[in-house]
Amino acid sequence: MTTYRGAGWMLVGAVMGCGRAAPPPPPPMAPVAVAAPTQTAASAVAAPTAGRSEPDGSAAAGLPVATSPIPERLVVDGSVAEWPETSAPLRVALGADALVIAAALPAGVTAIELAISTRIPQAPDVGWVSRGGYTYAMSPETCRHEQIPWIEGEWKQGAAHPKEVVDACLAIVKRRDAVAAEFYERFVRRFRVSRDGLRTLAGEAIAGIEEATSEGQVEARLPKSAMPWFFRAPVTELLVHAAAVGPRAGLPADLPLPIIEYEKEPDPHWRRLKLTRPVGFEPHAELRALVLADAPGLGTVYDPARAYHPTEPNVIRTLVASEAETTIAFGETKPSRLAITETTSTLFQKVEELGDVTVALVDDVQLVTLRDDALVAKTYFGNIRSIQRRNDQLHFFHYVEGGFSPMAGYSSPRWEVVAVDADGKIADDIADISPDYMDFSAWDAPPKTFSSPVFTLFGMRGLRKKTLKTVSWKWDEDAGRYSVSIDPKSQIPADP
Repeated sequence: MTTYRGAGWMLVGAVMGCGRAAPPPPPPMAPVAVAAPTQTAASAVAAPTAGRSEPDGSAAAGLPVATSPIPERLVVDGSVAEWPETSAPLRVALGADALVIAAALPAGVTAIELAISTRIPQAPDVGWVSRGGYTYAMSPETCRHEQIPWIEGEWKQGAAHPKEVVDACLAIVKRRDAVAAEFYERFVRRFRVSRDGLRTLAGEAIAGIEEATSEGQVEARLPKSAMPWFFRAPVTELLVHAAAVGPRAGLPADLPLPIIEYEKEPDPHWRRLKLTRPVGFEPHAELRALVLADAPGLGTVYDPARAYHPTEPNVIRTLVASEAETTIAFGETKPSRLAITETTSTLFQKVEELGDVTVALVDDVQLVTLRDDALVAKTYFGNIRSIQRRNDQLHFFHYVEGGFSPMAGYSSPRWEVVAVDADGKIADDIADISPDYMDFSAWDAPPKTFSSPVFTLFGMRGLRKKTLKTVSWKWDEDAGRYSVSIDPKSQIPADP
């Protein structure tokens, strides 16, 4: 069976016909809203949880570890008395401004080694572009023979490659794996807790740490800089593995990383700590959640391999597969995705202001309004053609080229307009919908756009059935909206 992952999130084709079922589609770009309240800097602590805070996970995940909100009046004094009662020797609490670790070392245990992570997105593969935009991956197996595309997105094995081709192919895989490994390591932090305090696993002091010890008990408040990188926003769980030093040797050197695999739970060596409430990092916690919120029930393998860190509030880093030509003699079908590289993008970009309302583009595809850095409204709206001030509003103009999308089917070319009010609300009904919007034969070829300097008139012009056709929108001051017309009227599609 062919396994698809990595760069497949870029484009997933609709598979037609009979035979083997196509791989499941990627999640839609719209993230699922997080209903639970998010813990931010304003609510970084909580009262101690009543009763006991018991750890989850199996024996394979090492020592028991419990989690709870950071105690409301935490005093880092080396005593765990203010923490909820638990049978676990180790407690981990994530807040909007700090990562707190508390331990009560059992008798005979000189130290506890702890790895903290979250689920890690798969890096894209290198290899051949396959049906629907997937990557058919280079591997020690596929490097040994020519790979030939087959029916229903499958591939078949061709002639054996000479040694120099195999070696060159394996070198590409090795470079990809090295980049992926460095990316994966960002999501893991390893610590050693002893009666002397908390250090990194390598024994290094941690900048900005606040810690105290007392009779085998340790408390340490770590700053944002000591946190791992994250994939989802807000953070809803941590993955941990703890091991005692004394009767045992501490963290296993071959501890597998919790990399996401489609429809699979995290590796059993990692204990899941579900946070009492989601944690978001300010500034921009709400905006980050628009881009990186989890999507329950959907395969996260199709998400881009993204990462962010709380110390870089407006930065998202992404691993992408790079397209290039190769001179290696792979045969008739040559791979074109030959490397993975890291790109850096801004979470949001401010585009305009209206009074105390800021308008910004998030991830280049969502138009949002903010007041005092708090989210007011949002809508999908990218590629802004023009911004005009009209009737005490901001009007944003966007042109959609249309065409066929495997996810949405066919759509005609069209203009879209939204208006932002002084209160930050976004209205998307300020312009008429063109009558030919759902006409699959609306144009013989992609039309050309036109507009007046201040966009009181705009539209598109081209041929339909070899006859000139113009669709235009005109600002109607009395109605306070943009009215559409089609010229000549004979080009208006008949009602179905």
